[in-house]
Amino acid sequence: MSEYTGTFTDTIVVENSDEWESVFPERIETDELVFSYLLEDATITEAWDFYSSNFGNEKFFNTSWRCPQTYQDTIDTFEDIRGMFESNTDMFYSIRSQSGELIGQATIEDVDLHTGRCGIGIWLDESFWGQGLAQERAEGFLYAIFKEMPVDTVEIRVAVENTPSIKSVLKYLDVFGGSFEGCFRNISINPYRERLNMFVWSITETEFFDDDAEYSESVKKPSANIPE
Repeated sequence: MSEYTGTFTDTIVVENSDEWESVFPERIETDELVFSYLLEDATITEAWDFYSSNFGNEKFFNTSWRCPQTYQDTIDTFEDIRGMFESNTDMFYSIRSQSGELIGQATIEDVDLHTGRCGIGIWLDESFWGQGLAQERAEGFLYAIFKEMPVDTVEIRVAVENTPSIKSVLKYLDVFGGSFEGCFRNISINPYRERLNMFVWSITETEFFDDDAEYSESVKKPSANIPE
């Protein structure tokens, strides 16, 4: 178990049981949130209840996550998640409030142990937006990844139209440091299978743990389309 006192959360706790053999952290807890392996923490029925209450929200269409559309789709998605986990490429976490309510899911994704690089993502119920939880999740995940995984660079991708997520990313990178890597065209697709242009940032382990780390103006304002 490792612990850390952070900026967006007072405490981060990372726990791996003796039986846990994955490259991914098993459980991450912050002040307000608890993250656990989705397939072990939530039933298919509970996950479908959450997905079905969110998949019609147009605000999620500027993301690369395709929300399951039916109960059977949820079953198939769980099998896909299991395969990615067993391949050590992606781990899907449930996000629960400290009261135990399922409020979203988060990912450590596209892990490449050869280059020491991975990505992170979050999908949070809209009723919990604007409470600083995305920044809290980011800090918890960055700490856990750099402490527990053979990874030294984390990538963040956001669709250029996804203004709320862009603001969220810039908020925590303004604290931790990092680099803007550019706008990558047609790098992903949305739930309508339309191509997405994505802004990409990265942050290294050294930057995250360096209290004096900063980034250049190019990170804060990588494009005229990004809001102040």
